[in-house]
Amino acid sequence: LMQATLHSPLYNVRLCRDDEIAANRDQKALGQRLVELHARAGIRGCFQNYSFIMAQEVLALMSFFTSYEWLKLKTTSWLRHQLDDSGEKDVWGWTIAACGSGVVLSAVGTPFENLLAWHVAERSKAQPRGVWKHFLKEPSRSRRSILFGGMRSKLLIAPLAGLPLLAYEIMVHQGMAPRFHP
Repeated sequence: LMQATLHSPLYNVRLCRDDEIAANRDQKALGQRLVELHARAGIRGCFQNYSFIMAQEVLALMSFFTSYEWLKLKTTSWLRHQLDDSGEKDVWGWTIAACGSGVVLSAVGTPFENLLAWHVAERSKAQPRGVWKHFLKEPSRSRRSILFGGMRSKLLIAPLAGLPLLAYEIMVHQGMAPRFHP
């Protein structure tokens, strides 16, 4: 929720910046663009497409952390049952879980990123300003390529996205990071 709230004005400022570039006008600083956007369109203009950004952030991050915890539970359980019941090999389970969650993050987040990039590149005055409305006006045969374009190349490096989870897990178990208890 917090991330989407912070990203919405930045996304809309990016749209204004792209308009400036297309019109060959002087580009302005981020703060200046944000003030102008607010003066021109108010709070509503700053948070245009909030539902799209909220869906992107919530779904991608929820999938990322949930898949990590689920995979960690499954892999460490399997390792303890099959290889080493002492828990000393748990780090291998955490590694698999972290890499798997990176793939999930990429698989869920890439269509949203592609859709946003497509919207910014293809929008015009005649197109709706909202991402969803613009996308739904596109012929259905091209929607798949918009959403899943470049997915294969991203999936190759996707396991790296989970490595911060692995680092945190190791730090927690070695007493180098705080543990959060509900």
